[in-house]
Amino acid sequence: MSVFFRHRIVVILSISIIIGSVTAWYAWYLGYWAPLTVRVGYLTADIHHLALFIAREKGWYLGTGIRFEFKEFPNGPTEMLAFAAGELDIGYLGIVPAMLHKVNMKVNITVVAAANTEGSALVVNPKKIASPKDLKGKMVATPGAGTVQDYLLSLIESNHNVAVERMFITPPAGMEPALQRGDVDGFIAWEPFPARSVYNGIGKILLTSHDVWPNHPCCVVVASSQFLKDHPDLVKTIVNIHVGATKFISENQDEAMSIAAKYTGQEKAVVKSASERVTFDHYPNKDRIKAVLLYLIEGGKIPKENVPKNIDGFLDGFINTKYIGA
Repeated sequence: MSVFFRHRIVVILSISIIIGSVTAWYAWYLGYWAPLTVRVGYLTADIHHLALFIAREKGWYLGTGIRFEFKEFPNGPTEMLAFAAGELDIGYLGIVPAMLHKVNMKVNITVVAAANTEGSALVVNPKKIASPKDLKGKMVATPGAGTVQDYLLSLIESNHNVAVERMFITPPAGMEPALQRGDVDGFIAWEPFPARSVYNGIGKILLTSHDVWPNHPCCVVVASSQFLKDHPDLVKTIVNIHVGATKFISENQDEAMSIAAKYTGQEKAVVKSASERVTFDHYPNKDRIKAVLLYLIEGGKIPKENVPKNIDGFLDGFINTKYIGA
């Protein structure tokens, strides 16, 4: 064999090895060789989950050597049913459905981070409702029983001594058309659905959730307690990605709003308006979460036989902040 052909074979083999190595590395990078798949739940077009959308858009889950599968749910209670069925490992959802299913249905989850505070609003037909007192007897849509928004509507009823009729519409995309048809007189939803209704000239914001309860806890990041026990290092990685994405929102607002528009399917002007009523914060406030729990107990949402004997002890087990900044 001539020197030329020997050199040619060496070059071909070298190129093949390089291509094979790059292909193998890229397959690992994308998670194709992952030993497990992490199943992550989130809510439909919910700007509260912007940190998740940013992490996905920026590719921050890639390179972990783990495959991620993202599952969309129409509201928090539906997502919690998926946790109960063992179909999720990580989830972004409201503190109210997380709490109710943890206490009432014994779904074993742990809060590992917060996603946001505030970020919902009550939108009304201004021709029918000009003040909270006008809500009496009116039909108001919420995303469902056991959601943060339904909880906030109960606070509005209590604060203003009114009682409303409820219609459950989920996901919230159907609320604006219902308001336009006159099927409901108002709706309360997570952003950006209230902002979109105002942008489209369909409704007017009567109350923001800040007006109802300033700095109230809203969405959290939860982990299946079994997943947390089996894969603590992976939970640490996921929480660190979430914290980094939350910081990205405040440090890169314009790009963050572009990503929000993409993942919620709304105009950039809509999500920008919506974001003004949301505070993105990764650290859960135990005292405010305790206030939610006490209200749910007082309102009969948690039957007497399910009430934790030691409230603070329950919360210490329910909320685990050790992975934040770890």
